[in-house]
Amino acid sequence: MTIPDEKIQEIQNRLDILDVVGEYVQLKKAGNRYIGLCPFHQEKTPSFSVNREKNLYYCFGCHKGGTIFSFIMEMEKISFPEAVKALAKKAGVELEERSLDPAAQAKASLRGSLLDLYQRVTNSYHYILLSRDEGKKAREYLYKRGIKDETITAFTLGYAPEDPEWLYRFLRKKSYSDDFLEKSGLFTRKNNRRGLFTGRIIFPITDGKGNTLAFGGRIMDNDGPKYINSPETSLYRKGHSVYGLSQALESLRKKGIFILVEGYLDVLAMHQGGLTETVAPLGTAVTKEQLLFLRRFAGSCLLVFDGDRAGYQAAVRAGGLCESLHIQSAVIELPEGKDPADIVEKEGPEALQNLMKYPINTFEYLVRKSVERYKNQGTAEKTAILGELFHYIRSADSEVRKEEYLKYLSEELGVSVAGLSRDYEEQGQNGSREGRIPLQEARNKEISVDLFLLLAATEHRQFFPFVRARLKIDDFQDPRGKELFVALEECYRQGEGSLEKLLEKIGTKELKDLILEKIAKEEFNVNVEMIIHDGVDRIKEKSLLRKREEIELTLRKSRSRGDLDEERKLIAEKVFLDKELLKYKGREA
Repeated sequence: MTIPDEKIQEIQNRLDILDVVGEYVQLKKAGNRYIGLCPFHQEKTPSFSVNREKNLYYCFGCHKGGTIFSFIMEMEKISFPEAVKALAKKAGVELEERSLDPAAQAKASLRGSLLDLYQRVTNSYHYILLSRDEGKKAREYLYKRGIKDETITAFTLGYAPEDPEWLYRFLRKKSYSDDFLEKSGLFTRKNNRRGLFTGRIIFPITDGKGNTLAFGGRIMDNDGPKYINSPETSLYRKGHSVYGLSQALESLRKKGIFILVEGYLDVLAMHQGGLTETVAPLGTAVTKEQLLFLRRFAGSCLLVFDGDRAGYQAAVRAGGLCESLHIQSAVIELPEGKDPADIVEKEGPEALQNLMKYPINTFEYLVRKSVERYKNQGTAEKTAILGELFHYIRSADSEVRKEEYLKYLSEELGVSVAGLSRDYEEQGQNGSREGRIPLQEARNKEISVDLFLLLAATEHRQFFPFVRARLKIDDFQDPRGKELFVALEECYRQGEGSLEKLLEKIGTKELKDLILEKIAKEEFNVNVEMIIHDGVDRIKEKSLLRKREEIELTLRKSRSRGDLDEERKLIAEKVFLDKELLKYKGREA
């Protein structure tokens, strides 16, 4: 859905941000702002601020901020278009979607057709499982694993017949074309009549609204791979989706926590045990993208993996990713050789619920498991174990927490914290870069002249035409400044003046947070015109100096080669640059 900028502006003009935020937060006037306790993190002293004049909120504690749209997105855990629709309804603004170009229309049409097809297939597989004789074996298998009828219905589980061409014949009778079915991801690559899933229990993979995006299939004997999953399509990206989302979404939002397990049957078992906030990755280790997606709904995570070596490795990876993404995590330790589905099958859901009462801090769990392996190992094995834990520590987003982890690890291993810290630093210098904080982010976050100017132009957009007329992207050195300049330029060319549209065009979270922080602090409300003019002059002078240095270097090389023609051109360029620089030096005087 493409929403015109003028509609966004109209919604903002009609709604008072105090009324919107005030439905969730109790606000009190403090000067020209309104303050209250932040709804996004626990605090005792108000650090959440709303500026009615700028239509902006910002928390000086957790650094979340934005407009009424991002506030509703965060509070209701919905997408931007959904937030716009909700606020448009509240404001009495009618929305008209802009027409898409032919390519976009074709893409939207294919997506809609695939969603319809997948829902039809989901319903058909589900009917076969529950009502046809050929689904009896699959029903009995699920019952044996402790899965009840209500769970089968809630997750729309199905069964794919053993006849490899059954699905093709069924869909052709429904008037689907061969060309379309070939793009559907439901058939094998070698034979577009042969169904991808045959003789398997089917697990529909859905989005938050319950639309089927893909399928997972489990075999009931040992004839072939235990699980196979749909290939990636225009609907489905494996590393971005999770199983059980639509069934878990309400609990995720309500409890603010998600439980991560390893497989489909584990999700079913957990839900059956009353743990309805449970989801699972799809056939691979959990990814950063999956956790970022889940973080939209809940800021904490419980990891429930098998108690074997593979489960430990999964906890190392998932826990480290949670650390780096500011997601609090803990581990539920399962008995050796058992998974949630085994426990529900053999001991009932009450046993699973009892285990969930005793979460262990993820790092403490990993250390304890490592110490068990560490004590009787040789030097090489000990180094490898420390490497795993050091990798986890590096993923932490706080230097204080890293120090706490090193201290805790030293106490558990019975070694000095100083020696352990030296090993940690040495491995960090010599080891893989994976999981480390990039140097650019770790270094000081001073505001460069480039960024200072463009932040001022962001808050006072009427000055950007002056900036863009005098500076080009090559005049900026700070990568953050370049990114902000490009976003401002796109907004200028597209006639988009809202902060919301600008933030959409910025991919770096740190830069978005910085923009919101500076606007909230009102740092550019005094002598704005002077800030803009001085900033343009300083950046232009620095750019000219860099160009002159490049010319002088090239000129020296040209003279050494004896190239008189090139030398004359370079001298002319240098004279021009010198004259331009004199203009700026004159202004400084």
